[in-house]
Amino acid sequence: MRVIANRKAGAVLQQGEAHFEQALEEAFAAQGVRASVVMADPADIAARFAMDVADARYDLVVVAGGDGTVNGILPALRRAGRPVGVLPLGTLNVIGRDLGVGPDLAAAAEALATGRAVDVDLVTVNGAPFHSNAGIGWLVTMAVERDAARRRIPFSRQIAFGAAVLLTLFRSRSLEVELETEHGRAVVRTDAVLVTNNRFTGSPWSRPRLDEGVFELHVVRAPTVLARLRTLIALARGSWRDLDGIETIEATHAVLRRRGRRDGRIAMDGELVRLRYPFEFRMAPKAVRLIAAPSAAAGETS
Repeated sequence: MRVIANRKAGAVLQQGEAHFEQALEEAFAAQGVRASVVMADPADIAARFAMDVADARYDLVVVAGGDGTVNGILPALRRAGRPVGVLPLGTLNVIGRDLGVGPDLAAAAEALATGRAVDVDLVTVNGAPFHSNAGIGWLVTMAVERDAARRRIPFSRQIAFGAAVLLTLFRSRSLEVELETEHGRAVVRTDAVLVTNNRFTGSPWSRPRLDEGVFELHVVRAPTVLARLRTLIALARGSWRDLDGIETIEATHAVLRRRGRRDGRIAMDGELVRLRYPFEFRMAPKAVRLIAAPSAAAGETS
Protein backbone atom coordinates (compact mmCIF):
# COMPACT_ATOMS: atom_id res chain seq x y z
CA MET A 1 0.00 0.00 0.00
CA ARG A 2 1.12 3.53 -0.79
CA VAL A 3 0.06 6.43 1.47
CA ILE A 4 0.57 9.96 0.14
CA ALA A 5 0.30 12.42 3.03
CA ASN A 6 -0.02 16.19 2.93
CA ARG A 7 2.90 17.40 5.03
CA LYS A 8 1.03 20.66 5.69
CA ALA A 9 -2.00 18.91 7.19
CA GLY A 10 -2.79 19.92 10.76
CA ALA A 11 -2.19 16.46 12.23
CA VAL A 12 1.23 16.24 10.56
CA LEU A 13 2.29 19.70 11.73
CA GLN A 14 1.17 18.98 15.29
CA GLN A 15 2.94 15.62 15.55
CA GLY A 16 5.93 16.26 13.31
CA GLU A 17 6.57 14.40 10.06
CA ALA A 18 8.76 11.64 11.45
CA HIS A 19 6.42 10.85 14.35
CA PHE A 20 3.34 10.97 12.14
CA GLU A 21 4.89 8.71 9.50
CA GLN A 22 5.90 6.16 12.14
CA ALA A 23 2.45 6.24 13.76
CA LEU A 24 0.79 5.74 10.39
CA GLU A 25 3.02 2.78 9.47
CA GLU A 26 2.36 1.19 12.86
CA ALA A 27 -1.40 1.68 12.52
CA PHE A 28 -1.47 -0.18 9.21
CA ALA A 29 1.00 -2.81 10.46
CA ALA A 30 -1.49 -3.61 13.24
CA GLN A 31 -3.92 -4.54 10.44
CA GLY A 32 -1.34 -6.74 8.71
CA VAL A 33 -0.71 -4.14 5.98
CA ARG A 34 2.71 -2.79 4.99
CA ALA A 35 2.29 0.90 4.21
CA SER A 36 4.86 2.83 2.20
CA VAL A 37 4.39 6.45 3.31
CA VAL A 38 5.54 9.47 1.33
CA MET A 39 5.19 13.02 2.63
CA ALA A 40 4.41 15.57 -0.08
CA ASP A 41 3.93 19.31 -0.36
CA PRO A 42 0.36 20.31 -1.27
CA ALA A 43 1.40 21.49 -4.73
CA ASP A 44 3.02 18.12 -5.49
CA ILE A 45 0.31 15.74 -4.26
CA ALA A 46 -1.72 15.58 -7.49
CA ALA A 47 1.34 14.71 -9.62
CA ARG A 48 2.57 12.20 -7.04
CA PHE A 49 -0.85 10.59 -6.89
CA ALA A 50 -1.15 10.33 -10.68
CA MET A 51 2.18 8.49 -10.76
CA ASP A 52 1.54 6.15 -7.85
CA VAL A 53 -2.06 5.25 -8.74
CA ALA A 54 -0.78 3.99 -12.10
CA ASP A 55 1.91 1.86 -10.41
CA ALA A 56 0.87 -1.80 -10.31
CA ARG A 57 3.14 -2.42 -7.31
CA TYR A 58 0.58 -0.78 -5.01
CA ASP A 59 -2.60 -2.74 -4.40
CA LEU A 60 -4.12 0.38 -2.85
CA VAL A 61 -3.22 4.08 -2.85
CA VAL A 62 -4.39 6.21 0.08
CA VAL A 63 -4.39 10.00 0.11
CA ALA A 64 -4.03 11.56 3.58
CA GLY A 65 -5.20 15.16 3.87
CA GLY A 66 -8.23 17.41 4.06
CA ASP A 67 -11.15 17.90 1.68
CA GLY A 68 -9.08 20.27 -0.45
CA THR A 69 -6.32 17.68 -0.81
CA VAL A 70 -8.83 15.11 -2.04
CA ASN A 71 -10.30 17.67 -4.44
CA GLY A 72 -6.87 18.16 -6.01
CA ILE A 73 -6.53 14.50 -7.02
CA LEU A 74 -10.03 14.14 -8.54
CA PRO A 75 -9.00 14.58 -12.21
CA ALA A 76 -6.37 11.82 -11.88
CA LEU A 77 -8.74 9.69 -9.81
CA ARG A 78 -11.39 9.84 -12.55
CA ARG A 79 -8.84 8.51 -15.02
CA ALA A 80 -7.47 5.85 -12.66
CA GLY A 81 -10.43 3.47 -12.77
CA ARG A 82 -9.43 1.87 -9.46
CA PRO A 83 -10.51 2.37 -5.83
CA VAL A 84 -8.57 4.84 -3.71
CA GLY A 85 -8.56 5.37 0.05
CA VAL A 86 -9.01 8.68 1.87
CA LEU A 87 -7.44 9.27 5.28
CA PRO A 88 -8.90 12.57 6.56
CA LEU A 89 -6.51 15.04 8.21
CA GLY A 90 -8.33 18.33 7.63
CA THR A 91 -10.66 20.57 9.63
CA LEU A 92 -14.08 19.41 8.42
CA ASN A 93 -13.23 16.10 6.68
CA VAL A 94 -16.60 15.94 4.89
CA ILE A 95 -15.74 13.20 2.38
CA GLY A 96 -13.88 11.10 4.95
CA ARG A 97 -16.78 11.28 7.40
CA ASP A 98 -19.26 10.17 4.73
CA LEU A 99 -17.00 7.23 3.88
CA GLY A 100 -16.93 6.24 7.55
CA VAL A 101 -13.22 7.00 7.92
CA GLY A 102 -12.21 9.33 10.76
CA PRO A 103 -8.98 11.14 11.66
CA ASP A 104 -7.94 8.65 14.36
CA LEU A 105 -5.08 6.74 12.73
CA ALA A 106 -5.76 3.34 14.27
CA ALA A 107 -9.48 3.42 13.43
CA ALA A 108 -8.79 4.82 9.95
CA ALA A 109 -6.26 2.09 9.18
CA GLU A 110 -8.77 -0.56 10.23
CA ALA A 111 -11.53 1.02 8.11
CA LEU A 112 -9.30 1.24 5.03
CA ALA A 113 -7.85 -2.26 5.49
CA THR A 114 -11.27 -3.89 5.85
CA GLY A 115 -13.38 -1.52 3.75
CA ARG A 116 -15.13 -1.91 0.43
CA ALA A 117 -14.99 -0.01 -2.85
CA VAL A 118 -18.02 2.19 -3.57
CA ASP A 119 -19.02 4.30 -6.54
CA VAL A 120 -19.14 8.01 -5.69
CA ASP A 121 -20.80 10.84 -7.60
CA LEU A 122 -19.01 14.07 -8.43
CA VAL A 123 -20.31 17.43 -9.61
CA THR A 124 -18.39 19.53 -12.12
CA VAL A 125 -18.42 23.30 -12.48
CA ASN A 126 -17.12 24.42 -15.87
CA GLY A 127 -15.55 20.96 -16.08
CA ALA A 128 -13.71 21.13 -12.73
CA PRO A 129 -14.90 18.40 -10.32
CA PHE A 130 -15.74 18.60 -6.63
CA HIS A 131 -16.68 15.82 -4.24
CA SER A 132 -18.75 17.59 -1.57
CA ASN A 133 -19.63 21.25 -2.05
CA ALA A 134 -18.97 24.45 -3.94
CA GLY A 135 -20.30 27.93 -3.41
CA ILE A 136 -20.11 31.68 -3.81
CA GLY A 137 -20.92 34.64 -1.59
CA TRP A 138 -20.05 34.27 2.07
CA LEU A 139 -18.53 30.85 1.32
CA VAL A 140 -15.82 32.59 -0.68
CA THR A 141 -15.40 35.16 2.11
CA MET A 142 -15.03 32.33 4.63
CA ALA A 143 -12.39 30.59 2.50
CA VAL A 144 -10.43 33.84 2.18
CA GLU A 145 -10.63 34.50 5.91
CA ARG A 146 -9.74 30.89 6.72
CA ASP A 147 -6.56 31.04 4.63
CA ALA A 148 -5.58 34.32 6.28
CA ALA A 149 -6.32 32.90 9.74
CA ARG A 150 -4.23 29.81 9.02
CA ARG A 151 -1.24 32.05 8.35
CA ARG A 152 -1.84 33.96 11.59
CA ILE A 153 -2.68 30.84 13.65
CA PRO A 154 -0.63 27.98 12.11
CA PHE A 155 -0.71 25.87 15.27
CA SER A 156 -4.47 25.14 15.20
CA ARG A 157 -6.71 24.81 12.17
CA GLN A 158 -9.77 24.56 14.42
CA ILE A 159 -9.08 27.96 15.98
CA ALA A 160 -8.30 29.41 12.54
CA PHE A 161 -11.59 28.07 11.21
CA GLY A 162 -13.51 29.58 14.14
CA ALA A 163 -11.84 32.95 13.57
CA ALA A 164 -12.76 32.80 9.88
CA VAL A 165 -16.41 32.13 10.73
CA LEU A 166 -16.58 35.14 13.04
CA LEU A 167 -14.96 37.48 10.52
CA THR A 168 -17.27 36.23 7.77
CA LEU A 169 -20.31 37.32 9.81
CA PHE A 170 -19.23 40.95 9.42
CA ARG A 171 -17.47 41.02 6.05
CA SER A 172 -19.92 39.22 3.73
CA ARG A 173 -21.87 41.16 1.11
CA SER A 174 -24.97 40.11 -0.81
CA LEU A 175 -24.99 39.68 -4.60
CA GLU A 176 -27.47 39.29 -7.44
CA VAL A 177 -27.35 36.09 -9.46
CA GLU A 178 -29.34 34.41 -12.19
CA LEU A 179 -29.99 30.72 -11.64
CA GLU A 180 -31.20 28.38 -14.35
CA THR A 181 -32.02 24.69 -13.78
CA GLU A 182 -34.26 22.10 -15.41
CA HIS A 183 -37.01 23.53 -13.20
CA GLY A 184 -36.80 27.09 -14.53
CA ARG A 185 -34.95 30.39 -14.31
CA ALA A 186 -34.87 33.05 -11.59
CA VAL A 187 -32.94 36.20 -10.68
CA VAL A 188 -32.34 36.35 -6.93
CA ARG A 189 -30.60 38.53 -4.37
CA THR A 190 -28.59 36.22 -2.17
CA ASP A 191 -25.80 36.14 0.37
CA ALA A 192 -24.55 32.71 -0.68
CA VAL A 193 -25.29 29.93 -3.11
CA LEU A 194 -24.06 26.52 -1.97
CA VAL A 195 -24.10 23.52 -4.30
CA THR A 196 -23.89 20.19 -2.50
CA ASN A 197 -23.14 16.87 -4.15
CA ASN A 198 -26.06 14.61 -3.17
CA ARG A 199 -28.32 15.37 -0.19
CA PHE A 200 -26.77 16.54 3.06
CA THR A 201 -28.60 16.33 6.34
CA GLY A 202 -28.07 16.39 10.11
CA SER A 203 -25.27 17.80 12.22
CA PRO A 204 -22.49 17.60 11.35
CA TRP A 205 -23.57 17.64 7.70
CA SER A 206 -23.47 14.16 6.23
CA ARG A 207 -24.83 12.22 3.26
CA PRO A 208 -26.67 8.92 3.68
CA ARG A 209 -25.61 8.07 0.11
CA LEU A 210 -22.85 9.21 -2.20
CA ASP A 211 -24.45 7.92 -5.40
CA GLU A 212 -27.93 9.49 -5.60
CA GLY A 213 -27.19 11.16 -8.93
CA VAL A 214 -28.47 14.62 -7.93
CA PHE A 215 -27.08 17.80 -6.42
CA GLU A 216 -28.79 20.52 -4.43
CA LEU A 217 -28.52 24.30 -4.75
CA HIS A 218 -29.07 26.11 -1.47
CA VAL A 219 -29.87 29.80 -1.95
CA VAL A 220 -29.15 31.64 1.32
CA ARG A 221 -30.73 34.98 2.20
CA ALA A 222 -29.13 36.38 5.36
CA PRO A 223 -28.48 40.08 4.75
CA THR A 224 -27.64 41.08 8.35
CA VAL A 225 -25.09 39.93 10.89
CA LEU A 226 -27.90 38.60 13.09
CA ALA A 227 -29.43 36.67 10.19
CA ARG A 228 -26.05 35.17 9.32
CA LEU A 229 -25.50 34.17 12.93
CA ARG A 230 -28.94 32.55 13.07
CA THR A 231 -28.19 30.69 9.82
CA LEU A 232 -24.82 29.45 11.10
CA ILE A 233 -26.43 28.20 14.30
CA ALA A 234 -29.07 26.35 12.27
CA LEU A 235 -26.33 24.85 10.11
CA ALA A 236 -24.45 23.69 13.19
CA ARG A 237 -27.59 22.17 14.69
CA GLY A 238 -28.69 20.49 11.46
CA SER A 239 -32.00 22.41 11.38
CA TRP A 240 -31.10 24.59 8.39
CA ARG A 241 -33.74 23.06 6.10
CA ASP A 242 -36.41 24.63 8.33
CA LEU A 243 -35.11 28.19 7.82
CA ASP A 244 -37.18 30.58 5.72
CA GLY A 245 -33.96 32.18 4.55
CA ILE A 246 -32.71 29.06 2.73
CA GLU A 247 -34.33 27.80 -0.48
CA THR A 248 -33.20 24.42 -1.78
CA ILE A 249 -33.44 23.28 -5.42
CA GLU A 250 -32.63 19.74 -6.54
CA ALA A 251 -31.03 19.45 -9.97
CA THR A 252 -28.68 17.56 -12.26
CA HIS A 253 -27.71 20.59 -14.36
CA ALA A 254 -27.62 24.27 -13.42
CA VAL A 255 -26.17 27.52 -14.72
CA LEU A 256 -25.27 30.46 -12.47
CA ARG A 257 -24.67 33.90 -13.97
CA ARG A 258 -23.70 37.28 -12.54
CA ARG A 259 -24.55 40.29 -14.65
CA GLY A 260 -21.52 42.29 -15.70
CA ARG A 261 -19.02 39.75 -14.30
CA ARG A 262 -16.65 37.90 -16.63
CA ASP A 263 -15.09 35.74 -13.93
CA GLY A 264 -15.23 35.17 -10.21
CA ARG A 265 -14.04 33.07 -7.30
CA ILE A 266 -15.78 29.95 -6.11
CA ALA A 267 -14.95 27.85 -3.04
CA MET A 268 -14.72 24.18 -4.07
CA ASP A 269 -14.36 21.68 -1.22
CA GLY A 270 -13.01 24.58 0.82
CA GLU A 271 -10.41 25.69 -1.73
CA LEU A 272 -10.64 28.92 -3.76
CA VAL A 273 -10.70 28.70 -7.55
CA ARG A 274 -11.25 31.47 -10.12
CA LEU A 275 -13.49 30.53 -13.06
CA ARG A 276 -15.19 32.33 -15.92
CA TYR A 277 -18.90 33.07 -15.76
CA PRO A 278 -21.34 31.54 -16.32
CA PHE A 279 -20.71 28.74 -13.80
CA GLU A 280 -22.21 25.58 -15.26
CA PHE A 281 -22.82 22.70 -12.85
CA ARG A 282 -23.29 19.16 -14.12
CA MET A 283 -23.86 15.90 -12.30
CA ALA A 284 -21.22 13.21 -12.90
CA PRO A 285 -22.83 10.02 -11.56
CA LYS A 286 -20.56 7.34 -10.09
CA ALA A 287 -17.51 9.11 -11.45
CA VAL A 288 -14.90 7.74 -9.02
CA ARG A 289 -14.37 4.76 -6.70
CA LEU A 290 -13.34 5.22 -3.08
CA ILE A 291 -12.91 2.94 -0.09
CA ALA A 292 -15.69 3.10 2.48
CA ALA A 293 -15.63 1.59 5.96
CA PRO A 294 -17.68 -1.64 6.26
CA SER A 295 -20.32 0.13 8.36
CA ALA A 296 -20.64 3.27 6.20
CA ALA A 297 -23.87 3.78 4.23
CA ALA A 298 -21.95 5.40 1.38
CA GLY A 299 -23.58 3.78 -1.61
CA GLU A 300 -23.48 0.69 -3.72
CA THR A 301 -20.48 -1.59 -3.68
CA SER A 302 -18.44 -1.46 -6.87
